[in-house]
Amino acid sequence: MATSSEADVKLQTTDLRPYIRAGIIGTAVIWLFVILFILFWPATYTSSWGLMVLGTDPAVNVNLQEIGTASADASRQAEYQDPRDDYIYIATSLDTLAAAAKIVGIEPEEFEEPEIVAEPDRAIIEFEVDGDTPEQAQAKSMALYNVLRTKIDQLRQEEIDRRKAETMTNLDNDQEFLNESQLKIADFKARSPYHVEDQIKTLASSIEELRASLSEQVAQMRGLQAKLDQISSHKTVSASEVFDAYLLQSDPAYKSQFDQYGQVFSEFATLDVAVGENHPDLLAKKGEMQSILEAMSERAAFVLDRNVDEKELVHLNSLVVDPQMVEWANTYSDFKALEASTAEMENQISLLEQRLTLLDQENITFSRVQADFLVAESVLASTIAKLGLNQEGIYSIYPPVQLAVHPNLPEEKSVPDPQVASLAGAAATFLLVALLIFLIWERNSPWRNPRAWVP
Repeated sequence: MATSSEADVKLQTTDLRPYIRAGIIGTAVIWLFVILFILFWPATYTSSWGLMVLGTDPAVNVNLQEIGTASADASRQAEYQDPRDDYIYIATSLDTLAAAAKIVGIEPEEFEEPEIVAEPDRAIIEFEVDGDTPEQAQAKSMALYNVLRTKIDQLRQEEIDRRKAETMTNLDNDQEFLNESQLKIADFKARSPYHVEDQIKTLASSIEELRASLSEQVAQMRGLQAKLDQISSHKTVSASEVFDAYLLQSDPAYKSQFDQYGQVFSEFATLDVAVGENHPDLLAKKGEMQSILEAMSERAAFVLDRNVDEKELVHLNSLVVDPQMVEWANTYSDFKALEASTAEMENQISLLEQRLTLLDQENITFSRVQADFLVAESVLASTIAKLGLNQEGIYSIYPPVQLAVHPNLPEEKSVPDPQVASLAGAAATFLLVALLIFLIWERNSPWRNPRAWVP
């Protein structure tokens, strides 16, 4: 039977042989997998290449004479987006990979997404494309580059076409606006063959001349009015009586009767001196005078549109032979002529002023039409200039690309990598040994077997 001290020594001693066997077997298995992985895992080759995104001119300016400056600032657009991010998204899209796979002659799912690196301080995008053979990896890289470049060119052209269509629409609208302005100017010139400003100057000059003449005539009228007032202060007849007397003299029938009456009256006066008052010839002349006077009275009533007796008729006839009345009548006639001329001149001035007002309005309208035409010309020229600027600015959104580093033909396979596999095996072996040491330590720990640590 074992003694108590022998039992304690046996209790404190741990059998390490199972752990050693486990370590040997585990290590053998690990390295067996490493060797099998290196020997039999499908080989993968990686082709590396670099795509450079070319920069663009930061700004394009076009100076338009008498219009202004049109510009396309590419740097402002670059502040908001990095085209490399867009290109990476396009390069990794499913349709891009499918198109590249079709070029290589493989299924789309066989074209894996490439590894892409884009440093923020460089314009080059690094690509790594895997293939089953070196030639396939290189072919897949070239296919991806060609598809990516084609898509970029296609997107750029679509954007150019979109902008061009938009600009052409604006160009058509601007051209229509310009044509309308030209038609308005042509219509205005057709209605006003002479230059409006020249017509305004001519009318203004004519109005000033008429006003000067009007002032002279008004001054003459005032002089005639003063003369009429002076003559009227020395006569005992009214102006209406003088007017009626000269109105009768202006009637041809009454004037003939008046002349006939004067001749008969002269013959009567001659007979009155030669013969007695009861002489038959004298009485006949007297009767003839009375008949003529009655006819004159009837004619005067018709001309003056009122009854005129013989007494008034004799009085009116005496006025036309009075020198003072003749002077008054002539002055009054001149006054009325000037009054009519003044009224006509005032009417002409009024008509010319109305015409001048219309011409002023037409001149304002023409100025507006001409301003619209100049604006339409400017807008059209600016739109035409934008046709070129749009194509320049598009390169800031879709800048051109070129191969900075051509896809290489890999000489060694990237997967499986013997060095990586060896490191992985060594790491697994280390972990296995560490695990076994931990298990041995844990088995002899005082928490699991307190008696193993009793002195």
